[in-house]
Amino acid sequence: MSIIVSEIPPEGLSIDCTRDGSWFESRAPQETARRYRVDEILFHCRADRSGRRVSIRGSVEIHCSTACTRCLELFSLSLRGDFFYAMTPVQAGYEQDSDTELAEGDLEAGIYRDDLIELEPIILEQVLLQFPISAVCSENCKGLCPVCGQNLNKGDCGHSTEETKNSPFTVLKNFKIAKKGS
Repeated sequence: MSIIVSEIPPEGLSIDCTRDGSWFESRAPQETARRYRVDEILFHCRADRSGRRVSIRGSVEIHCSTACTRCLELFSLSLRGDFFYAMTPVQAGYEQDSDTELAEGDLEAGIYRDDLIELEPIILEQVLLQFPISAVCSENCKGLCPVCGQNLNKGDCGHSTEETKNSPFTVLKNFKIAKKGS
């Protein structure tokens, strides 16, 4: 899906589309596609043109499921986010340099080539930005027992915190980091 810049009417162009899980799986990084099972992506944007500059403002909504990072149970998740891009045509002689440092405003800027703005990369980028780093089924999730691995949301396994003292990580409990200048 793409926008032909010269065909954006003076009143702007509104675009609504949906994508499914197979679209996401074929484009997302493999690890992310395994972690999140996407059922549906709802994408809406409005493109407005001023000369050769195009502003794209919109929203993305994702319906998916993933495993809780605490208890490992599968749960459904609905995510939503808004976005904005300021697109300009690529300048003659422009070469993308991976070592270029970006300023804060550069994160909302983009370029297009040949009077064409491809929306598929924008959709994918916005979907990936909505995924949480650590997805939990609920804020009250108790996680897994460190001794036997039972899901503590389903009941107490009877193990006490005393039994976890044999863990090699117990020494980190009293670990103190000195502050600079102290």
